[in-house]
Amino acid sequence: MGMRAIQGLLFLSLFLVVQSIWAQNFKVSSDGELSFYQKSGQRALVKEYAGKIVVDGSSGEVLYQGRVVGDLDFFSGRLILCQEQFANECELSFGKKVEEGKSVQSVELSLKEHGHQKGIGTSFNALDRYVYASPNQEEGGTCLYMASTGAMEILLNKHRASTTRSYDGVSDLSERFLMSLEVPGGYLGDWRTDTILSFNYRGKALLNRDYRYTKGWYKGDETTGNVTRASAKERGAKYGTYYNWVNDYDFRRNREIDSKLISVPKIARDLIFVDPAHDQWNVGVMDSSVIEKIKSSLRRKNAPVLIIYNHYAYWHAVLIVGYDDEQAVNGCAFVNSWKQYMAKEARASVARGKRFQRYIAQVNNSIAKNGGCSSKGVFYVRDSIYDGVEEPIYDYDPAKVGEETRYSKRIILRSYDWAKYLGNHAYVIYSQEQSR
Repeated sequence: MGMRAIQGLLFLSLFLVVQSIWAQNFKVSSDGELSFYQKSGQRALVKEYAGKIVVDGSSGEVLYQGRVVGDLDFFSGRLILCQEQFANECELSFGKKVEEGKSVQSVELSLKEHGHQKGIGTSFNALDRYVYASPNQEEGGTCLYMASTGAMEILLNKHRASTTRSYDGVSDLSERFLMSLEVPGGYLGDWRTDTILSFNYRGKALLNRDYRYTKGWYKGDETTGNVTRASAKERGAKYGTYYNWVNDYDFRRNREIDSKLISVPKIARDLIFVDPAHDQWNVGVMDSSVIEKIKSSLRRKNAPVLIIYNHYAYWHAVLIVGYDDEQAVNGCAFVNSWKQYMAKEARASVARGKRFQRYIAQVNNSIAKNGGCSSKGVFYVRDSIYDGVEEPIYDYDPAKVGEETRYSKRIILRSYDWAKYLGNHAYVIYSQEQSR
């Protein structure tokens, strides 16, 4: 579809002065005409902005004088213009105009000064206030569930007053619930991209205070996740966060737990990039265009992006919740550290040597193909494995003393090159209500 002019901006009747009502009555036609429903129910157009507002047909970004001022959902035809995540970009003024002897409503779109912002579209951090730090997963191997649950928490917090947002509060969700949730065969496609959609099966979730991410005694095969509950004195028993793979409840029959379920929004997820080989360890498969799509998705949906990447030989999932184009970085520092580690591991293990050397070669080829390392640009990342310093203490096991640690560091910085060269899957997670 490409960039194209939207033909016209529309007459407004008085009942559309309230912007929330105005947004609900906005429509866009297949040929790019913008229109409002008048109070009479008729559709009306104005020509004062013809050719001045354009829509990027690939991303849905709405631009005015080179600024991103809105987002068009091609599926539903809904437009967000100078509202929600774009409220700091522009504003709409409503008034009467007389044309050809008739009094009509008109709209004026004016750009706002960015003030403290570094430039047009160079940063996005609107989600920060909604982000809870994750319990440190330690050896649990639960990153996909920490990230997916964190995404749902963000969507819940967007619709809750700030006074209701607190750890172990009414929107602090249980990662174990998602881990234990059984869905029918065929309900999900690729687990890498569809695990988050498990929330839609029940439309419910448990709070962390009711089904805690915990530590406990377990035994079994950690490589397969086939572990069972154990006592402290059992031979081979271990104590730690891997216990979370033990399902303590039968959600189909436990009425006590059922009564504690809370409603959560229906989730939609748009794929940004999927590794053609469906390999969660793969590297060197993204490029600069994917980075721009991630940034665009954050802005357009005002919602987090889940990314899977190769983290020092094991795959890891985290949430990207913002970005800053102007933040200085030390080249490919993380990627270079990763390459050194992988080379060392390749020399130490014949079994993994060839695969690790192939990964290193793929990254080197991608760096050469994509113009090397950047000096600027970071993502704000919500992770689940880094020790927090300022975060509160998390109590894994209230019945035990001494196992407590701080929540993971709530936000860390990762360069764009980290995602570009080590990432393999990325998708934006948002409420289905946003598409209506």
